Amino acid sequence: MDEKELKRLLKRARDYKIKSEKAERELFGYIAAYTDDMDLSDIEFWAENSDNLEEAITCHIQYGESNSSDIVEKLMEICQ
Repeated sequence: MDEKELKRLLKRARDYKIKSEKAERELFGYIAAYTDDMDLSDIEFWAENSDNLEEAITCHIQYGESNSSDIVEKLMEICQ
C-alpha cells in the first residue's frame, strides 16, 4: 500500500463528499424557493425506504433509491 496514494484517495473522497453536501443544500434551497419553505417531511410520498418527500429526495441522492421522475412529478404538483 502506497501512503501517498492512500492520502490522495482519502482527500479526493472527502472533497467529493463536501461537493455532494453542497449540491444537496443547493437542491433543497431551490425547492424551498418554490414551495414557500413547505416542510417536505409533511408531504406523503411512498418510495423505497421513505414515507415522505424529503426522505425520498434524500434517499435518491444518497443511494439512488426512488424514481427521479416520480419525485419531480410530485414537486411540480405541489408547486402549482
